[in-house]
Amino acid sequence: MTRILEDVLPVGTPWGGPESRRYLSSFASMLMRIEEARGDERELHAEHERTYHLYLAVSGIGVSTVWNERLEPCSHEEVVERFFPDYVDRTMAFAGLRCADVPRDVLREDRERTQRRVAASIDRGWPVLARSTAAEWSVVAGYDRDGEVLVGWDGAHTYWGAPAVAPDGYLESGMFATASWPDALSRLVIPEARTAPRRDAVAVIAHMAATLTEQREAGYDGKLRGRLADERFFRAATRDRLESLWHYTNGWVGWYAENRCFTGFALGEILPAMEGARGDEEAARCLARAAGRMSHTHDLCWEAWRTMRVRHRCDLREEEPCRMCGGCLRPPVGEDIEALRDGVRRARLLGYLRIVDANDAAMLRELRECSRPGRQAAGRSGRPPDGQHGIAAPPSDAAREEPAP
Repeated sequence: MTRILEDVLPVGTPWGGPESRRYLSSFASMLMRIEEARGDERELHAEHERTYHLYLAVSGIGVSTVWNERLEPCSHEEVVERFFPDYVDRTMAFAGLRCADVPRDVLREDRERTQRRVAASIDRGWPVLARSTAAEWSVVAGYDRDGEVLVGWDGAHTYWGAPAVAPDGYLESGMFATASWPDALSRLVIPEARTAPRRDAVAVIAHMAATLTEQREAGYDGKLRGRLADERFFRAATRDRLESLWHYTNGWVGWYAENRCFTGFALGEILPAMEGARGDEEAARCLARAAGRMSHTHDLCWEAWRTMRVRHRCDLREEEPCRMCGGCLRPPVGEDIEALRDGVRRARLLGYLRIVDANDAAMLRELRECSRPGRQAAGRSGRPPDGQHGIAAPPSDAAREEPAP
């Protein structure tokens, strides 16, 4: 038997983008199908992006950083796994979903039962999330041969490119099809029931503040700035070490450029209308200021990208600013790598990174103010508007489950 949910949106926003966090993009496609999102193509694409932006904030990923001890290029999906062990549980709870988490040993040892569970979810109209052994997520939107072959979207035809663990092949639609999934996957997340969603702005804001606090106290970003300021390192560095640091820094800039920008959309446009913040004028102002810092960080990151490349290489004229044209994202050439030895160029790059750090510090103050217990939302008169008292407390963990249709 074959069943494919043709209306599950592709991941990685092939219509525009980017949506680089693979789990969140796959989650958005799954959630929109479960919630039976309706609209024309443009409206559905906009809703997918909006969902992605919101859950960058919900998960806390949007305010985190990139880090490994060696300051060498690393998988950003593994960064998510390291810093956010609860990101699946947190996003599912916010959406109002109870899911079965099927680990690698179970899906390999009991393939037939896993097939039946996946097929049953698809038959219900609910896609399934799949994580490869390379920590790359995709969305399973169908099956063939009663579940022996899984079909879905993995972003291979977007800027993501081919996944590290390639499927058996691709259909004409662009969906992957694979029968080797028991060996290729490390985890399946199967939605099983609706629950009462925990959609309260204060919990989201508090989680973002806690994430920023923990990572700033650890000083992860300070270590990168310290390395870039270390003249002795650059005098002695081999070409390989220099290239490794260039790619690490480039990835760091890209992480901040996208995540801060899109999380800023959530803070400025989505969270103020949610339960817990709705009608709170002071909270809206705090979130708007934090969103402004994030937008500024995005712009600084594009200038940092320009600083990391010696020559302007894109379709624009040399004197035109390179903004969202792809020129700043081209692969480096030898002169770009060697330019890191230039102390003046590094000082300019460091200047941008220090302002990014200052933006994060200011953003953290705003988030703390928004989520401060007992804070009252003062209007322009200094009194709580309409007798309302600030952001409400988060709901209890108790949630009434509703059976799946």
